Amino acid sequence: MLKKLFDLKYFIAVFIMLELLSFSLLDRYFSSLKREHLTESAERLRTEYRAVFNSYSLLSRTLFSEAISRPDIIEIFKDAYPADETKRKLIRGRLFRKTNPIFQKLKQEDFKLLQFHLPDGTSFLRVHKPDEFGDNLSGFRYSVKLVNTEKRYIEGFEQGRIYSGFRFIFPLAYKDLHIGSVETAISFNGLRKEMEKLFPSDYLLIVKQDSVLKKIFKDEQTRYMKSDISNEYMYEISEMGTDADKRRHLQKEILQTIAGRTKDKISEDIKNEKIFAIYAKAGKVGSGHYVVSFLPVKNFDGTTGAYIISFEKDTTITEYERNYYIILILATLLLLALLTFAYVRKLNENSLRTLNERLQALINGSPLSIVIIDTDGNLLLWNPAAEKTFGWTKEEVLGRPLPIVPDNKKEEHTDFRQKALRGESIKSWETVRKRKDGSMVPVALSTAPMHDEKGNVAAIMGIIEDITERKQAEKDMVSAKQMLEDITDGITESILLLSKDFKVVWANKASLKQTGLSIKELVGNYCYKATHARECPCEPPEDPCPVCKLMETGNPTIEEHIHYDKNGERLFVEVSAYPVKDGSGKIVQFVHIAKDITERKRLEQEREKLIHELKSAVDEVKTLSGLLPICSSCKKIRDDKGYWNQIEVYIRKHSEAEFTHSICPECAKKIYPEYYDRIFGEEE
Repeated sequence: MLKKLFDLKYFIAVFIMLELLSFSLLDRYFSSLKREHLTESAERLRTEYRAVFNSYSLLSRTLFSEAISRPDIIEIFKDAYPADETKRKLIRGRLFRKTNPIFQKLKQEDFKLLQFHLPDGTSFLRVHKPDEFGDNLSGFRYSVKLVNTEKRYIEGFEQGRIYSGFRFIFPLAYKDLHIGSVETAISFNGLRKEMEKLFPSDYLLIVKQDSVLKKIFKDEQTRYMKSDISNEYMYEISEMGTDADKRRHLQKEILQTIAGRTKDKISEDIKNEKIFAIYAKAGKVGSGHYVVSFLPVKNFDGTTGAYIISFEKDTTITEYERNYYIILILATLLLLALLTFAYVRKLNENSLRTLNERLQALINGSPLSIVIIDTDGNLLLWNPAAEKTFGWTKEEVLGRPLPIVPDNKKEEHTDFRQKALRGESIKSWETVRKRKDGSMVPVALSTAPMHDEKGNVAAIMGIIEDITERKQAEKDMVSAKQMLEDITDGITESILLLSKDFKVVWANKASLKQTGLSIKELVGNYCYKATHARECPCEPPEDPCPVCKLMETGNPTIEEHIHYDKNGERLFVEVSAYPVKDGSGKIVQFVHIAKDITERKRLEQEREKLIHELKSAVDEVKTLSGLLPICSSCKKIRDDKGYWNQIEVYIRKHSEAEFTHSICPECAKKIYPEYYDRIFGEEE
């Protein structure tokens, strides 16, 4: 029956399918070769860097033990920390005279600095720049702080005040007393020159831009320029001259080429501190193809401070690409020749067997289950992927009805077969099928009819994809969503998720209670309509909108607001607004949390009213109280400053009372006897 299927249309379809599959397999194979080659190149850069860095590490250790940690140098430096500035100046001069010859020898080995630090991290002497000292390095030189805290040798990369350096820092001690530290360092230029002597590549250093701007002296920042591949990094110009300019020009052109194609991918890999490599072609200045490798360089604190980039001329990937196109063309010609030969020879048995073998190889290599049944429902083809997915071998199933259909899906299977016999296809229908052990597996099923030379359906092809992992992922997502809803529904504050045009995308139960709206009335509505009955967003100063403020500043905000429920009842609320960002850091939505503070506001108002009433009452009552020291003779009263006051003066000061003066009969009789009888006699 299969022989009838090989008409011209089927040949063309098979040719296109095989051609696409050949293209896919070849592309996958050669892509894997390229990836392996690029991975090897990136790892080779790591090895090259470590080899040269370790050689400088060994050299610096040797120089320290034989030249820098000599007793005569320690004897000079031991008194620097406790000394005053005058004495430090003398010590600094003596130390410079002793160590400058050592530094001159270090320079011959491409070391760029020799610096002594006090225990508190202060730069005591830069032998390479003796006039620059006294600045405390602990604030931005983690290495200096670490050595003087833990009193142990460390080595690695770090940005300094003058340049980026690969540093070797040693603690110094005098009779078990820590007296400071000393460091040597090589610039990237020195490291680069040594690497280029040993390995067939050019090298470039890019460093963190914020580190350059914060740490490097202003007059030294001219040696850095913005990079083309990442906005967070800058090129370091490590040397000058015509040859250096040409090399930088070529490197910059190569980086611009790859940045034009894959800048986002490069920036992402650099941001994630990955080691990686990219294939690039040089343009106007240079010629040929390059593998550009990127190696992250860690600071002493474990963060990435720079990337070393290598440029290695490469013909391997070019050779891969040439072989890829040659094999693809040959495979296409061979496939076309075989199919043409089979068609011309009227399905010659030998040609058919050859074609079947090739087709079988493609089917056997497919990761998806491929089955073919005849019009009666019996299996004609069962590939290895089907064996792996369902458990039956082809010997167990060929020539028999399809065993993977569970009892509750028999009707569905019959319906699909009838549709295929009518010439209809099914694409990615999600259902379940049965394994040999009786367990069920979720699948996506696609079917298509296969026609003979007369156009009649002669067989049915099915492609079955195991979607167990996808279904589990969907289930996990639903569970996570339900968990989030359960959590937010248990929160008493109103929570709204808003789009950038202020529409409610999602709301928790508390928001329904607070607004008095149903979920249908709230979701899809504008927040200012739902909570303010307004036709436009809230406007300050009367209605300060925290979401508007968040959009302006990019920072979370909190504002006190007045909301209105469905019935127009006023609610005092404390609204918090938070941004929701996508993977690129762009704000795409807002979280709006409204806490009902109406009761708190009512209590605050009652408290203010009470305070006002109490204050008014206190103002109306002004009385004297306590013990008053009064003279037993003249009746004057002593105040709290020790002065004696007439009783009427004291009372007037300390109360609201006022005095009018008169005279009692007893005093009148005593003081004015001549008038007493005249005044008081009549009264008597």
